[in-house]
Amino acid sequence: MPPEDAGEFVSAGRFKVDRTRALEKLMRFQLKDATMFALPWVQAAVAGGAARIDVSTTPAGFEFVFDGREWDPEELRDPYHHLFDSDPRGTRARNRELAVGLLSALRLDPKGITVRVRSGGKEFALYVDGPTEERLRELEGSPLEDARTRYGGNPVVALWVGRVGGFKATEAHLNAFCGRCPIPITIHKNGRRHSVVQSAETDLVDSKRFGRGELTGTLGLSPEALGGGTIDFVVRGVTVLRERVQMPGVPVTGFVRDDGLRKSLSQIEIVKDERYEAALAAIRSESVALLKESLRKVAAASGPAGKMLAREELRRHWLHWEGWSLTDKFTDLVESGGEVEKRKASLLRETSLRVAALRAACLYHRISMTRDERGIGQLLWDAPILFDEAGRPLTLRALREQARWLTTIPFVGRLSAAPFATHRAAWICHPADLAFLKLFFGEDNVRALSPQEIAAPVKTDAVLDQENLLIKQAILAGPVAGEIGLSISPHPRESRIQWFNHIRSIGRSRWDMRGLRIEAALHHPQLSQVALPGKVEAPAAECLAAAASGVPALYERLAQDYRPEERSPRQAMIREHLLDFLRSYWKAEPEIWPSFSWLAGLGLFLDSDERFLSIRDLNAACHAGRKIIVEPSAHPKALQSLAIGYPDHIKLLFEGSKLVAGIRRERREEPPAPMPKRTPAPRLESAEKIEPKKEGELSLPPEMRRAVETHGVEDLVASDPTGEVRRWLKALKGRGACPLTDESIDSVAFDPRHPLLRFLGERGNLMRLMPYAVSVCFSDLNRRVRELTDVQDACFSLSLAELVLEADEKGEYRRDPPI
Repeated sequence: MPPEDAGEFVSAGRFKVDRTRALEKLMRFQLKDATMFALPWVQAAVAGGAARIDVSTTPAGFEFVFDGREWDPEELRDPYHHLFDSDPRGTRARNRELAVGLLSALRLDPKGITVRVRSGGKEFALYVDGPTEERLRELEGSPLEDARTRYGGNPVVALWVGRVGGFKATEAHLNAFCGRCPIPITIHKNGRRHSVVQSAETDLVDSKRFGRGELTGTLGLSPEALGGGTIDFVVRGVTVLRERVQMPGVPVTGFVRDDGLRKSLSQIEIVKDERYEAALAAIRSESVALLKESLRKVAAASGPAGKMLAREELRRHWLHWEGWSLTDKFTDLVESGGEVEKRKASLLRETSLRVAALRAACLYHRISMTRDERGIGQLLWDAPILFDEAGRPLTLRALREQARWLTTIPFVGRLSAAPFATHRAAWICHPADLAFLKLFFGEDNVRALSPQEIAAPVKTDAVLDQENLLIKQAILAGPVAGEIGLSISPHPRESRIQWFNHIRSIGRSRWDMRGLRIEAALHHPQLSQVALPGKVEAPAAECLAAAASGVPALYERLAQDYRPEERSPRQAMIREHLLDFLRSYWKAEPEIWPSFSWLAGLGLFLDSDERFLSIRDLNAACHAGRKIIVEPSAHPKALQSLAIGYPDHIKLLFEGSKLVAGIRRERREEPPAPMPKRTPAPRLESAEKIEPKKEGELSLPPEMRRAVETHGVEDLVASDPTGEVRRWLKALKGRGACPLTDESIDSVAFDPRHPLLRFLGERGNLMRLMPYAVSVCFSDLNRRVRELTDVQDACFSLSLAELVLEADEKGEYRRDPPI
């Protein structure tokens, strides 16, 4: 929005707040329960530097005593005015907390409240009878001598609430909310005394203390945290907020302490400001650190744990907090066992908690994991959080990769004497194992193997085994399994799908997938025929839907390998695929675009200086009023020949678009003047018999042969064409792109009278046209051998193009090609 004009100053003034009505409002809305009045006094003691707190309850009233810094009696003359003063640095925190406690205690309708303080060797007392009725007096005698006699120490404040009826609720609040107070709180009652129970973190697994400036805390793993991490926010010794926090790492529980956190007016909430967000960021960071630590420890302990679980009497220690009977719990108390057994039980309990926490993290990151995004998800794929049929550690990645051909996530209910020969199955040693598998992979994709399937599992060959794939991704959705991928030599227009049923491959077909050029191998056990446009049966429709659902993740993974600054054929093909995806979603609804924000930042277009620009760059230039003229091709000039025959993305995207100033018109060079024709020399009839073409001689297209017949052998460039071709082929072989043997390469030879050499000589630069000669030789050998695949042929062509580009960058072709 445009900035508003500066306002006009009219006048300044002051207003007065009715103190009585304001205090009445504060009494009603601060602290939900009046019996919590002692909690603000605990915070006042901590803010004042106290080292101890003593609390005494008698039938006549409640006494609260603490030490610390002395108080100025003038601070008590109007104890409530600090509630209305601004205090950004928190220097008056103890005064505000004292006032909040007084107002809350007044709601209990006491006989009276007395606040006695020590100041400069004197004792002063504030008598409070109501929110507007208080009196300050100086007392005679040794200050707070009676409190020192009863509790010891050196007290500076003693508060008394006179009320008959007991203070059990107040004691309960002290125990419930002050367990993490940094100073001890002692309760004296009926001649006995006990301390407020400190909340211990000793029951946490992998508990970790951390500190960042004034923020400190302790976090760890606990069964109670698996449903969502519970964090206590402690301000000046009192737990003000207990909140469930979503963790990017493992779910943790614990507390953070920061006296700089601001409380809301109700005193039972935390203000969600920058300080609070910084605390959340620290918690989430520590949860990720604990996740990595859990991964390390689970990886080390999963092997021994699997062997221990083979003993049925030890299984009750695995995921011990859920699902086991009361008998199992009593067994732990009765059977003490030796030290070795205790260590085994401890290892299983701790490892199972770490495994459960990692499983919770997997469910939290499930979407990013299925998209194969970089980050935590990739670590979780390789976490050994399951066991297979033989009790060996098993990862989610192993199950997913196996599902490409097994078409399901298999499990068994009991251990096998030996591992299965052909596959692995998850062993369900606890019901929670099966529940996790169904939540992560989907209930329809997880099933128990029958004895027959264990002996001979159902397989499918629906996998992409081409060697020229840029990327591929497994598909598993209900009965559909297989893979989708993107080729380095894609079809010019459509996607190519190979169809499989429960028996075999039933054929291939081309399919229009919104302009995308995808390679797919899809399996459905009920598929009976290849899907063709206008003729799609229900199983084929399920296959197509499953493939389409995996498309965005496939292209997003491809984008992670995109490097526009690398001007290579591979990057050109990646750019082609990304332009397909961009064009497919170009006219989609605007609300879809936030899901593909990664696409808007990719440099896919060129300006006149051959700088790559993204959709975001074009948008920014358009909004700034300086629209850009884009180049007619998305590829640098040296790579444009690779996209011949492919869709004209720039024209399809930007023709008539208001986002750019236009598309630069291609400059066409004037054709060279035709060469004068030479009159061929009269040919003499020879009596010699013309020899037939030799087996090793290369053929030449008719049009090239006619062009060469007009020139003589004297126009040939003096060079070693045979040696040059052999050197280029060997250079390509060194790169793994030429499948010919050394003997085949050494057998390449040119006859001096071969018309190809005359044609090259006519062009005047044999080295400049050497790539063409190499390609002709390779194609001829390909026809003769007939053992080269399309993949090998495409690999040869791309490597030859790379070789040419490397030589061209140096300004001329070298005699020895770069190896």
